[in-house]
Amino acid sequence: MPDEIEIEVLPDGTIKATTGRISQQNHMNAEAFMRHLATAGGGKQERRHRHGVIGAAIHAIQHATGKSH
Repeated sequence: MPDEIEIEVLPDGTIKATTGRISQQNHMNAEAFMRHLATAGGGKQERRHRHGVIGAAIHAIQHATGKSH
């Protein structure tokens, strides 16, 4: 289902957030939430795109060109 973020606290205290597809109207809010979560957590942030390096590159290009995804 789109527009859901699953938050999990791992045994070592790491906060793990997993998302599926986020609708265009909620995408920027989801990005802001993830940035704030990382800041509030106080540690390093690591993002992994589910579709690997190529998927992450395509996602970045979509952001840069303003195309919906």
